[in-house]
Amino acid sequence: MKILMIFILLLLPIGYVQAQETSSGQSDTLAHNWSFGILYTPVSPEQVYLVYYPYYYDYYGPFRPDMMSYPYPETYVSENTEPQMEAQLTIRHPRYNRVRVTLDFSYTRTYTRDVSAEHRVYPAASSYYDNGNRNIDDLKLFRISIGFKYYFSALRVQKVSPYLVAGGGKQMAFVTHRDENMYPDPGVTETDNSEDYLKELNSPFHLYVGFGAEYPFNKSLSLFALVRFYYSWADSKYDYRYLSDTYVVTRTTDSDVADLVKRVGLGLNFYF
Repeated sequence: MKILMIFILLLLPIGYVQAQETSSGQSDTLAHNWSFGILYTPVSPEQVYLVYYPYYYDYYGPFRPDMMSYPYPETYVSENTEPQMEAQLTIRHPRYNRVRVTLDFSYTRTYTRDVSAEHRVYPAASSYYDNGNRNIDDLKLFRISIGFKYYFSALRVQKVSPYLVAGGGKQMAFVTHRDENMYPDPGVTETDNSEDYLKELNSPFHLYVGFGAEYPFNKSLSLFALVRFYYSWADSKYDYRYLSDTYVVTRTTDSDVADLVKRVGLGLNFYF
């Protein structure tokens, strides 16, 4: 956020000087057909869906701290509140000057890796026990939207122009999920479709509406603020199978999710 604010402060004097240099006989209306903007959202309440494996003591035999039963994978929501940068390309409508077609796209990534191991030695029984897990979660999110922007008044230099926005699109997720037992039991086999499940759940469709205001410093640069309300939805199916010498467990989970979030941002538009 500090970098963006410094960048804006550096551009403010340039915009003011160029606006002052505009001759009084020259129209101050922005007539450019294209613009490229960078939008900064300080808090972006992204709903990210992940899978974790809570372990339980084995209820099928004697109670032993070193004996765990099969894990039940569970889905949980992680709210990503990290700042986000978003690019926006706008094209002016050929007939209606106050209408622009917008194309928004953004990219975010979250990555975690942890390795834990436990080694127990029982000298009296001349035995030992090893337990360990290696977990990797790599989630890449690419969101693209297409919409419309309607200005209540024509864009003019050093004039505030409020506007409305509406549109829709889709988020595409690329998932790497690993939960590996470092000391597997040769008599146990576990399979699931966690990566496909998380990919579908984190690839929702969305619709949005919002409003904002834009202030051109000159005919090439403007500052704008934007508030949008996003409604998104997705569904996915999780399949899990546990096979041992004594029993077989299968589990299926159907998930339908929907979210309504608000995003508030500040950005710069470059017209050309």
